[in-house]
Amino acid sequence: MAKLLRHTLIVGLNDKDTKKQVCTSNHAKKVIMDIVGDCTITDAIGHYTHEDGSTVKENSIKVEMLFKADNQVIDYAKQIKKEFNQESVALVKDYIESTLI
Repeated sequence: MAKLLRHTLIVGLNDKDTKKQVCTSNHAKKVIMDIVGDCTITDAIGHYTHEDGSTVKENSIKVEMLFKADNQVIDYAKQIKKEFNQESVALVKDYIESTLI
């Protein structure tokens, strides 16, 4: 097994202004897959504190990617942030033991 860099984006689906979900989770997954290409998507529920201090619980999507460069993933996050009108998109980087079989 090789040590690989894994990037994970966590994307909330509530619009930052209305604090409500404005597109379906399935539509959001399609849009995200069109942006990032190869990935694994998992449904999640998140709790988020907005810059104004208000809090929301929201449907979220966890997007895991292997074999991507940092600059690619940052560009994806910026596109997703704009597409879904988010205050932020979380980016996690970690190293994992993995191989394709």
